[in-house]
Amino acid sequence: MLRYFKRAALLLVIVFTGVGCVSVAENPYYLGQGVDAEISSSELKVTVDPEVTKDFVTSNTTAAAGGGLLFALIDASVNNSRQNAGEKLLADFNTALDDDELIDILGSPLVEALTSVEWLNLGATSVKPIRTELEEGEKIDVNASIESDADLLLLVSYRIEFNKTVDAVQVFANISGYPHKDTLQAYAQKYNAEKPLDPFNTIFLDSLSVSMPLDAKESKEETLADLAENEAAVFKRLMVTAAETLAEKAKQSLGQRTLR
Repeated sequence: MLRYFKRAALLLVIVFTGVGCVSVAENPYYLGQGVDAEISSSELKVTVDPEVTKDFVTSNTTAAAGGGLLFALIDASVNNSRQNAGEKLLADFNTALDDDELIDILGSPLVEALTSVEWLNLGATSVKPIRTELEEGEKIDVNASIESDADLLLLVSYRIEFNKTVDAVQVFANISGYPHKDTLQAYAQKYNAEKPLDPFNTIFLDSLSVSMPLDAKESKEETLADLAENEAAVFKRLMVTAAETLAEKAKQSLGQRTLR
């Protein structure tokens, strides 16, 4: 899979994901009651990190069993096997689909789902790859990511990760809503016009995820062999299902209301 940009400093991830991964709170911050009537236009900016990452867990049999060389050897064997399997899956999945196809698979269902929400009055939409590296001489405009001519700007960032036990792919969608209208700013957690990127300026925050189990065969070897032979089809099916699920979750989350 061709890489648009190399993975680099966290600051650049923060800026170019549309601030979604920075603004996410542990608990959702749903839209306030009555907000529907205040939104005459909205814009959706979606960014996707097309690189599958890893979160492999390490075995800790030694500690659980009170120590000992035998258990340490077991740990080393399990960790090596898990790491090898995970790295192979990473390599397979990161070459299974072209970046453009993956970005479209993840972003299009969300655009379609939110376009159907009448009160959002969704206008401009964009779905782009995440940027994690600047071109030579390029300067960072930290406020550009939340600029919009619409009353409400929705920022969504997607990322993909193998789970700790390397038997499922997880897709995460972080969503934040920035108001560009005085009456909407009243719904913010604590609006501060001097700090445009402040998460407290948002009127909506949520972090969604879905876990897609890999097709399990009778043995892990058979599972990996099947994936190696059909990696593109398997990965595409997992991503299509994940994207549709997350799009519906996002639509439902935006439909929640709370008193302010």
